[in-house]
Amino acid sequence: MNVGLLKSVLALVALALALPATALDLTVTQFGQAMFGAPFAVARARGFFKEVGIDVTGFITSTGGGTTIRNALASEIPYGEVALPAVIAAIQQGSS
Repeated sequence: MNVGLLKSVLALVALALALPATALDLTVTQFGQAMFGAPFAVARARGFFKEVGIDVTGFITSTGGGTTIRNALASEIPYGEVALPAVIAAIQQGSS
């Protein structure tokens, strides 16, 4: 895993969100059940989120698909790790 790239992505997310430091949960599909969440777990464990002003207290997870999309859109920040087919289906059905 390229740590520099991961830190850069997190910094861009923080800039895009322009949030003051706050505690929040991130939506990550199948966290703890599949490898999708590994980069997020590593970033949290190594303090990368806090370095860019995001205090990730935990992860909201589900089995994927529409549930994960709804979780991401309902969270404090409209951001989450979601499979591409779920995103495409949500866009086609009018989600934004």
